[in-house]
Amino acid sequence: MLLRDFISASELSQLNTRSNWLATKLIIFNYLVIISAFTMLSIWPNPITFIVAISLIGARQLGLAILLHDCAHFALFSKPNLNNFIGHYICGSVVNQSVFQYREYHTKHHIHTGTANDPDLSLVAAYPVKANSLKRKLLRDITGITGVKFLVNDIRSFKATNLRWVVFHLLLLSLFIVIGQVWLYAVWWASTLFIYPLVARLRHIGEHGTVTQRGAKDVRLNTNTTIVPFWQRCLIAPNYVNYHTEHHLSPGIPPYRLAEMHKLLSERGFYDGQGCIRRGYGEVLKHAVVK
Repeated sequence: MLLRDFISASELSQLNTRSNWLATKLIIFNYLVIISAFTMLSIWPNPITFIVAISLIGARQLGLAILLHDCAHFALFSKPNLNNFIGHYICGSVVNQSVFQYREYHTKHHIHTGTANDPDLSLVAAYPVKANSLKRKLLRDITGITGVKFLVNDIRSFKATNLRWVVFHLLLLSLFIVIGQVWLYAVWWASTLFIYPLVARLRHIGEHGTVTQRGAKDVRLNTNTTIVPFWQRCLIAPNYVNYHTEHHLSPGIPPYRLAEMHKLLSERGFYDGQGCIRRGYGEVLKHAVVK
């Protein structure tokens, strides 16, 4: 299977075109969602708006991690230096990741997808699991157990590069103090501890947890795409991360062109007879459970 059998060289060239404007819009949109969620909660503080706010903020924390991932591929902006700077500081400071360290780590994932040498294999190797096992995993996420584990690991592995993360939190806390809403800082941590691990797990399961043949060479066998409704794009799969088969086919294609790529491939029968397409994360979870 070759990508050029389904997409022409000129079409692939167009898909690979980076747009600084579209990339900037994505960055701004993710931050605007976070700001809007905090604003809504500060104006109408109640249990419903709290749940909505932490769900939106947690999803956009994942969204910024995804944009860092795209910068690691030099796929978001047109210039390498822009990808490095935006990925490292504007996105990475929020989620405590270095675009440079992530790039080195993540390149191995693309080279060795689903094999014993895949550094992400431990995230998905157990799937599909028994129903009770999946419930326990999701319960650990939503109750903060997984989030606290991540936080402890971050603190134990703290290095000089993590100072960006500390500066971000100092700025965020200072902002809430200035506007007289210091309690909102706890909302950020609620999103980090209770929502981010959950949506991150769903992302990993959707991408490589329920594949047809883990470790196969054909990307249609070792990677999945999830077609999602609007609400799942908002709460689970931001920034086109659900088009993961397409991403593995050509990692340099910008996220804002993956939907177009999927449409072309669908029209030309690329997915016909394959099991790499899921319809929503409900279907993903069904496949994540042992029959």
